[in-house]
Amino acid sequence: MGYAEEAFQQIKSFIERQGWEFSDKDEGQSKRLDIRYGKSNCTVKVHSNGTIQVQGSESKLKENLDQLKLAIEQDGTLPTDILPFEIEAFPDKLLKHIPSVDPIIVRFLRESIQCFKAGSLLGASFLLGAASEKAIWLLIVLLPLP
Repeated sequence: MGYAEEAFQQIKSFIERQGWEFSDKDEGQSKRLDIRYGKSNCTVKVHSNGTIQVQGSESKLKENLDQLKLAIEQDGTLPTDILPFEIEAFPDKLLKHIPSVDPIIVRFLRESIQCFKAGSLLGASFLLGAASEKAIWLLIVLLPLP
């Protein structure tokens, strides 16, 4: 698999993880992805030489795709990697999948992400641990007593 194909797979994997609607097609010397999220539409083209083009009007969707392009070009991340800017969406994804999640867990998770972004790895670890302990404690409370 060449660089262009790997880049295409990285982009496609990212889009699938986000749950965005998309279609793909070959256009001769490039592969094209048309992505839709809410009212936003963008196109990403990966050319056979590995060049990545992101097209579309300014939106959160385009901003995320531009960040993805930059991450691929600079870091050469793998398709299964979680990209650094994706971690900010974790609390919202948690709330989407578990609307009744304890607000303290969400708050600790948000604070942990802020610590991580500020380079305070120990603080991030403690807050993530506290969020995990709270979740486990809530599960234990639900267990029937013997």
